[in-house]
Amino acid sequence: MKATSTEWDFDVDTVPAPSFTHNGLTVNPGGFYNVRRDTGESLGHVSNRYGLVQNRDVIGQVEDAFKNAELPSFDRKVIVTGNGERLFATYDFKDRTRVLKVGDEIGMRLTVQNSFDGKLKLSFAIGALRLICTNGMSSMEKDVDMVSKHNSNIDISFLTDAVKSSIPRFEAACANYDALAGVEFDHEKGFNILNRLAKAKVVSERHAKKIAAIWQSPDYKEDESRSLWNLYNASTQYLTREVQGKTFERSNTMNLGILSSLTNIARRGTISDWTAPVPGSLQMEVVNN
Repeated sequence: MKATSTEWDFDVDTVPAPSFTHNGLTVNPGGFYNVRRDTGESLGHVSNRYGLVQNRDVIGQVEDAFKNAELPSFDRKVIVTGNGERLFATYDFKDRTRVLKVGDEIGMRLTVQNSFDGKLKLSFAIGALRLICTNGMSSMEKDVDMVSKHNSNIDISFLTDAVKSSIPRFEAACANYDALAGVEFDHEKGFNILNRLAKAKVVSERHAKKIAAIWQSPDYKEDESRSLWNLYNASTQYLTREVQGKTFERSNTMNLGILSSLTNIARRGTISDWTAPVPGSLQMEVVNN
């Protein structure tokens, strides 16, 4: 588990990988290293095709675009992993909201990511914030024009276009949440869905049991209904409160994986397959730690 911090405004230089002597021989590793100028720490070994983008340029481009799109009011949270290899900047727009058909009020959330280790693309994603409990939710609204590879031709101006399209994409994401709320089933069958998610390795058995505990005894009256929406809320509540602070990337991956699976169930009408008992299924007993 990598450490996280909020220190994001530092300079990174791409420098040639130095040669070294091993067993009496000179080794030329090739490629380049992305190195923090303030600490001298290496953040990743990359090829000559890698295109470096400083964090402050990403943040500046996005926040300038917010002003131009008349989205000036937001709450920003920035998380940096490891020694600074990856950045995730989350923007919550609580005054840009929509009320779902079930009555839940949802605020728009935008997340930008950048990396110096060559393992993440520069991207911009639409999400949401459930205002009643501040659970962070993923979205299926991710298109090609919202992602850019770190290469020598990288152009971060695409972030401005992504911001312009954020509001209609947010509306589309909310339509998907409405679809989840429209798929209802008996309480016990929610555990069968969690079992199938665990067997499909969307979540681990341990995480599935923790989500099951919230499903068993909802903290909010709004979640006493039994639908895919309420099951997703149980998942996001656990991930936001118990996982995100320890490993941000893992939380995001599980969040999107669960949403993708539940959305496919709603779109394809396969709820009967997912709620059927699972042979050799886990005992979804309530766990407290």
